[in-house]
Amino acid sequence: MAWAPGKPLRLGSDNYVLRSMRPFQINEEVFGWLTDVELMDYSGFPVFRSRKEVERWMKRFDNRHDWLLSMTCRKTDQIIGIQKVEYWPHSMGAKADVVIGNKDYWGSGAALETRKKIIDFAFYRLRVHKVHGTVMSRNPSGIFNYKALGFRCEGVLKEHTRSAKGEFCDMLMFGLLRDEWDEIRKRDDR
Repeated sequence: MAWAPGKPLRLGSDNYVLRSMRPFQINEEVFGWLTDVELMDYSGFPVFRSRKEVERWMKRFDNRHDWLLSMTCRKTDQIIGIQKVEYWPHSMGAKADVVIGNKDYWGSGAALETRKKIIDFAFYRLRVHKVHGTVMSRNPSGIFNYKALGFRCEGVLKEHTRSAKGEFCDMLMFGLLRDEWDEIRKRDDR
């Protein structure tokens, strides 16, 4: 994995490529996802009203502590979703979020396949101790994905967040430790 802090990140799986995004890569389809209240209502990503808002938001992704990665299907060369990664060197932790914007890929395993690469990057390149994530309690797909990767629900934050529609929602906290991931990877390699 040839990556240096501050440089664009590229990770590949069998079926997908993850690449650091820049504002000019937000095409009409991706912009449509970021402004789609129904889609973002479950994602944990903000809902935007303009390209200017998206561009301001994207400035925080420095490829050093924060990454915004496009998920591109190798077969079609089409962006199907976005992954967001936040890294805190002091606490040796990372947070990973994903949204599959292209509904043709919902239930395809794309989130699981690509999130494995993100988790590997966090544990084996960034050397974090823990990867965590949050998901709204009313997002069964997100909950399934965390559990399928070996994350454990560590708590429920009651009415902790507001949905894109303005409703208060419980937020589930999921976590995965490095030694737990090492065991999962050993089982997968058998």
